Amino acid sequence: MHRLSILLAAFTFASQALGQTGWDSPDRRIGAGSAYDTARNTQVVFGGSSGAQLLGDTWERETGNNWSLASSGGGLNDPSARRDHTMVYDPVTKKVVMHGGTNASNQRQTDTWEWDQGGWGRLNGVAAGPEASGHAAVWDTGNNRMLIFGGENQSGLSNETWQYKARVWTKLNPATPPTPRVHAAMAYDSVRKEVILFGGRDQNGDLDDTWRFDGTNWAKITIPSTKLTPLPRSRHVMSYHPPTARILMVGGNHAFMVPNGGHYEWNGSEWAFLYFNGAPQHFVRLDGATLIYDENRKVTVLHGGQADDPSLTNELFVEPYEWNGTNWTTPPDLQRPRPRSNPAMAYDSDRRRLVVANGYYDALRIAPGTYEFDGVRFYQLNPGTEPSVAEAGMGYDPTRKVCVLFGGFDTGLSIVDRTWEWNGTAWTQKTPTTRPPARLRGQVVWDTRNNRLLLVGGESSFSGQGVFDVWTWNGTAWTQVTLPSSPAPSTWIGRVAYDSFRGVLVSQTATGTYEWDGTSVAKRSPTTSPGVVRSMAYDPLCRTTVAYRDGGNRTAEMWEWNGTEWRTAGLGGAPEYRDGEVVFVGAVGRVALFGGVVTTPISLRNAFTNEMWFYGLARLGLSKDRYIGPGGYSSFAAAVTAAEPGDRILLGQDAFVSSWGDYVIDKKLTIESFGGRHKLTIRAVDYPPGPNLRCIFKQPVVFRDLDIEVSDGSTFLESYLVFDVAAGDVQFDRVAINQTRLLGFGPRAVVDIRAGEVLLRSTTVTVGDSVDGFGFGGIDALKVTADRLVVEDGALHAGSAGNNSSPTQPGRGGAALLATTRETLLVRCELQNGNGSYYANGSSRSLFSAAGTSTLGTVVSAYAARLAPGLAGSDPSLPTTSRGTPTQLGQAEAPLSVTGSALGNVAVFEAKLPQSASYNTLGFYLGIGFSRFPTPLGDIWTNPLLTIPMVSGGKFTVPVNCVDLDLHLVVQAVIGLPVRIGNPSFVKVHR
Repeated sequence: MHRLSILLAAFTFASQALGQTGWDSPDRRIGAGSAYDTARNTQVVFGGSSGAQLLGDTWERETGNNWSLASSGGGLNDPSARRDHTMVYDPVTKKVVMHGGTNASNQRQTDTWEWDQGGWGRLNGVAAGPEASGHAAVWDTGNNRMLIFGGENQSGLSNETWQYKARVWTKLNPATPPTPRVHAAMAYDSVRKEVILFGGRDQNGDLDDTWRFDGTNWAKITIPSTKLTPLPRSRHVMSYHPPTARILMVGGNHAFMVPNGGHYEWNGSEWAFLYFNGAPQHFVRLDGATLIYDENRKVTVLHGGQADDPSLTNELFVEPYEWNGTNWTTPPDLQRPRPRSNPAMAYDSDRRRLVVANGYYDALRIAPGTYEFDGVRFYQLNPGTEPSVAEAGMGYDPTRKVCVLFGGFDTGLSIVDRTWEWNGTAWTQKTPTTRPPARLRGQVVWDTRNNRLLLVGGESSFSGQGVFDVWTWNGTAWTQVTLPSSPAPSTWIGRVAYDSFRGVLVSQTATGTYEWDGTSVAKRSPTTSPGVVRSMAYDPLCRTTVAYRDGGNRTAEMWEWNGTEWRTAGLGGAPEYRDGEVVFVGAVGRVALFGGVVTTPISLRNAFTNEMWFYGLARLGLSKDRYIGPGGYSSFAAAVTAAEPGDRILLGQDAFVSSWGDYVIDKKLTIESFGGRHKLTIRAVDYPPGPNLRCIFKQPVVFRDLDIEVSDGSTFLESYLVFDVAAGDVQFDRVAINQTRLLGFGPRAVVDIRAGEVLLRSTTVTVGDSVDGFGFGGIDALKVTADRLVVEDGALHAGSAGNNSSPTQPGRGGAALLATTRETLLVRCELQNGNGSYYANGSSRSLFSAAGTSTLGTVVSAYAARLAPGLAGSDPSLPTTSRGTPTQLGQAEAPLSVTGSALGNVAVFEAKLPQSASYNTLGFYLGIGFSRFPTPLGDIWTNPLLTIPMVSGGKFTVPVNCVDLDLHLVVQAVIGLPVRIGNPSFVKVHR
């Protein structure tokens, strides 16, 4: 559906709720059941309706944590999908009890189920329960029973009162029950030992009566004319809030509006109306929500349901709000932007935040607010002034460190030519004299080849008329770029992304794929092409341009362009297609899709979404925080002990891991600094050798923005930081790992990882020299056994072996990286291995070795360099006497070992020498040793001895069939051939 059709649909089509399966939270539904399990401090939600279909899934949310899908439903031992059922927690059996409801055939149910962590169990037999749907229920603490009242059965409305006690249903016979009704609400007042019921709907409409049940009889409460009576309503919710000893009542389907959002409280004798208190206006009419009291956190939690916002033409689903007795607030870890489409989005790579601004949530209304997403959660900013536009283009300028926004349409549906900048704190509107024509959906990208911000294309009208130009912005003025006349800009300017690795703008149109290098435009000829796409983003980790489009059948389709070919993969769990933008988010290393309008069925009721999806291979664990520092946990061990899987450990001060033997962490965690960069010290056991300390992680882990220091110790037993997470992920982001001196006895590693995917971004691993006198083997910096390894902007430095006094003791330098992977990608890496022995009979370990095979391509990702014994020169860190001769270098291990073929490729190195003046005139040996390199044409043997002149800081190229390099170089630019293994997938993230 085109944008103009979407905007007009709100006025053209009748409301029809939108169904979607595969939710990652139970927020977007009505008529669900919910109860709070006090034994496990966990809220449980079952079923309800998404509007178009009934749901049969079960969700749990431990207090203060994130939702998790406990059961997807549909099994033989699961309740059928349903709505308008009741749920309460039975503290005697420590189970959640569910009863009744309406199934997909519109039949009222009689069944009773009990839920605990092990699953659902059904109460069978003739006493399974009364037939009821839309009835009210409470747990009567004073009598240890579940009470239900009213509802609807196949015969019509009911006013029956039943109890469920000791797994037996019994009909009660109060003298004066309330009149028959459906969708009333009631709550149990544990102080006054009574049940309060309000409202509901009978055959004549909504009711406004208040009733009290004392455990035996019902009595109608007469509200004096001088006192407040809430407006008639049904499908509202009620819950007792113990800290205030009041019953809270929220929402309901009633025919009247009030000036402000609010709710009611019952104090035991009268009702009081509380205005706003932090609640949004649409709380006034809120149907089918759930309301429970969280005994652990002492707050009443409201979520789900469907709300009419009187200022809108469409309806909204409600996300969690919490009532603390005074105000409503959104839980900090669950803040999300209001559902919206076409916000301005850009990734601030310096602050590592995805910025989301404005957009629209109705045909005529701009969605307010500026939000930032840090990879874990959203934060709402309050800048005061903001652009207030939708369908604007926004990109990030890394030189000026601002997000630049241009164009869009404003509150009056005028397409504008305004320029705004966001610096992380405030919006500033710019007023350049010359500016691009007004437009929608202009694309703002950073040109790495020319260090400039580009505005590319867009649309000049709501009907989709294209704009085919390119402008640059320098912070003060816009300047139009002169484009080549052939092909015509209208031919090649479409949806674009900037490939920062190859330095080209990739553009996809209905006529094909084009690339612009700033001077000329080239049309590419891939075997297949995605055709018209919705939006594109560049993934610098995988070096691919990702295109997002409607794949048909309401499914999002993703394509990837590697500069030669487009490829698409069958996606697991792809979302329903929505009209939205994709942006690469470096904080999670994946392309993100946020918000949008789901365009089928043709309706706007609940069609706006605020879902966040990630596209790629990663699996992201969301978290809550465990803070180490003043006012928090006193030690790392205490925080880890208290943490639950998925939590975040925040270091507000330096922390330590210190014990004898293994320190095992069997929880999925994120560990990062907070309020400054802090150090996590692993205190290994010093010599003499003992039960050496290892810090072992058994679950996926993320380290971010901190220093890790391994104190002195021996390598007699094991490595220091060990990650044994099988198919899970290990990620280091802006981390420095240092090991100073150690006893070098064997091929140990500072970091030893066995995982599914390993990512090191802006991370260094440095190993010091081994202890003099024990030079049997230097320690390796990083050892990885994984399906996929990515190192971006990192440095791996291995230590050297000791200077043993006896020439019979062969020293052995460490390796910077030992990798056994199916796919390895090194981007802008610095690798340096140990120097090896200072004696002629010593040898150095491989700087890098990649083992493994791939059906998709050759595993080639890095080339290595190390000191050649015999070329010691006058570097003060090396002995002054030459050790050995070139003929002895064949004893050294190959610095690069690969399986596969890459004949004809070249590797480009930029070298740094330890002392530039001493090495200007020396020759450097390439291809030392007779090395075999298999090719499709047969084995090729490198020259046994090849020298070339090399000047300090210069560049040289080497064919990849010369696999052995014997140089003391720090590799500054490692060019590799990344290989993708497996199909990427979408991962939906609930905030």
